[in-house]
Amino acid sequence: MEELKNNIVNEKFYNIEEQRFWNNEQEWQSNGHEWSKLFGTTENLWNTQIFDKIKEFRGKKILEIAPGFGRITQFLSILAGELIVVDLNPTCIEKTKSKLNHHVLAYFVNDGKSLPKIRNNSQDLVFSYDSFVHMHANVIEEYLKEIHRVLKPGGQSFIHHSWLYGATDYSKQNVAGRSNMSPEEFKELVEKYDMEIVSQNLISFGLNINHLDCIIDNDINKQGKRLYGTDLKVFSPKILSKYKDPVVILKAGVYNQEIKKNIHENINSNVYLL
Repeated sequence: MEELKNNIVNEKFYNIEEQRFWNNEQEWQSNGHEWSKLFGTTENLWNTQIFDKIKEFRGKKILEIAPGFGRITQFLSILAGELIVVDLNPTCIEKTKSKLNHHVLAYFVNDGKSLPKIRNNSQDLVFSYDSFVHMHANVIEEYLKEIHRVLKPGGQSFIHHSWLYGATDYSKQNVAGRSNMSPEEFKELVEKYDMEIVSQNLISFGLNINHLDCIIDNDINKQGKRLYGTDLKVFSPKILSKYKDPVVILKAGVYNQEIKKNIHENINSNVYLL
């Protein structure tokens, strides 16, 4: 009994089963393009947020993890010399294949955390957009281990991950279906598998950061530092006491109400929270 109890305690949590939600075609109202609206169009998303960062891989071997219905895959297929796509959900693979057919070298359904059909040291670039944002940290770690295995020496990856604190382990219950992750934690996971961060950039999703004064965070280890990908500095919430009617965009998951109460009762009752 004690051995069985220890096995249960030590078992890692993976939120893979909830990601099978995306296998339902009815959840894709516009083949995934609905999630490009903040950028105007998917083409504009590609041109403004992605292309310049990976254009050096033109004609190279590229692996895309979790393509969905091929929203970004269509552009990768033009850029790559050889493109492979892998997804947990058969419907996603079928839809991407029906759209791009022979323009993609191979289509694979996987288990949601490994790349068993991809050879060691075979890929110049591993790419994923709008998918790692839903993955639990344990799933991301498994994928990073595999990415290290399949990348050629000197290869790179482009991974779009979430930036959320204090939410539940189940991404579907969180804001915009996001999972708990931060630039710092992602960097630690990358370095754990003998890789390094080349750059980390904030995607503003239509928010004009020129209208923001700063970032607030209770973590003293972050205060005084610059937010990744911006010129914004991080300060203690106490800085709100210096503003007359400040507006705060609050995205702290289950801690939202606790933070709101603390700000209004102990720092500045005139803070307007979005």
